[in-house]
Amino acid sequence: MQLEVERVRALVKARRFGEAIAAATRLAGEVPENRDVLYLRAQRQAHRPADVLATLARRELHDPRYSRLYKKRGHCCVALKGAPRGIGDARARYRS
Repeated sequence: MQLEVERVRALVKARRFGEAIAAATRLAGEVPENRDVLYLRAQRQAHRPADVLATLARRELHDPRYSRLYKKRGHCCVALKGAPRGIGDARARYRS
């Protein structure tokens, strides 16, 4: 499984985003709890902020203290014209 995660990372690095999304989506179906797979999938859905937010919500269930999750969520909130919501959410998380 870790080999497959590394393969997805290599696809992203090679800018083969379509293949990376497909591979990460397949892996997410096989190992839905894998935080790396969920984050990679969210990272490649950047042009679809609502999909990213849904994937990040799943990611958060497995590791709510993962800081990059909140950074990515903030980017999505800005894209959806909801920056104050994203900032408030991040501040609330860092206080807890």
